[in-house]
Amino acid sequence: MRAGLQGGFARKRRRHISAAIMWSVAACLAIAHLFEHTGTLRIMSLGLEDILIGWPMAGVLTITGAVVYGT
Repeated sequence: MRAGLQGGFARKRRRHISAAIMWSVAACLAIAHLFEHTGTLRIMSLGLEDILIGWPMAGVLTITGAVVYGT
């Protein structure tokens, strides 16, 4: 019985850590996108930047992290 409880705790902790990583990456993407629009930082072309580093990708990572955290 005890081993089953510890296994569940470990899975839950892994999900919480992976969700926190997704949220951290989403925050970094949002900040990089903000710097791209201010002209302070240039990583790639504007078209790719809006798709790959844009707010939509940060939003998808945030929502995915919330789903992973909640399951």
